[in-house]
Parts: sequence; C-alpha cells; structure tokens
Amino acid sequence: MTYSKEQKEHIEFAFDAFCRTVLRYEFINTLRDKRRWSQHEISLDYLRDEKYFDSSTTDKYFVKHDKPAAFRVCGKMVIVDSEKLVQALKYLPEARRELILMYFFLRYTDVKIGRLYG
Repeated sequence: MTYSKEQKEHIEFAFDAFCRTVLRYEFINTLRDKRRWSQHEISLDYLRDEKYFDSSTTDKYFVKHDKPAAFRVCGKMVIVDSEKLVQALKYLPEARRELILMYFFLRYTDVKIGRLYG
C-alpha cells in the first residue's frame, strides 16, 4: 500500500505525539514512585547520627589465618597458603608432590611434565 506525502506526514506526527505522551506519563510514574519511596526510606545520615548501628562492616573472608609454606619445584618457588594443603602435600612422596605442584600451581601441561620426566 502506498501512502501520499500528506498521509506519511500525518503518520509521523501521530507517532511523535504518541511517543511524547508515553514519555510524559512514564516521567509522571517515576516521580510518583520516588515520592512513595521517599515516604518509607530513612536516610543513612540519620541512622549514623542516631547511632542505632554501624552503617558499615568489615568482611573477614580474605584474612589469612594460615601460615604459607614454600616448595621448590623445577627451580621455581611455589607458595601454598593453606595449612591443610601443606600438611597433605608433606605426607606425599617427593615425586608425587612435585607432579601435583607442577600441574596445579605451575600450570604445566601433561605433555610438558612428561618431557621433564622422560
């Protein structure tokens, strides 16, 4: 279907008016939502001044309680942070421990480890 120039112009103006109306009402809804939220929210400054509770906390996820240990493998130092892992590695035979450290800590491939051991 072909439209004349006047019909195309009318369609463009109608669409423009529709978009403006949608945007205006969306703006009104946003203002209404913010007003409603502001009635129920409390400022953090108010809470901090009243000393109800601390507004921040310190997580202790990354605090290291274990003593790291170092192993020498292929002329490189490998540092293991976990005490439990260090104890488990110490119980292993030397050859097995070197294989595990090369594979998991030095990221050697099976091919490279195979070449080193012949």
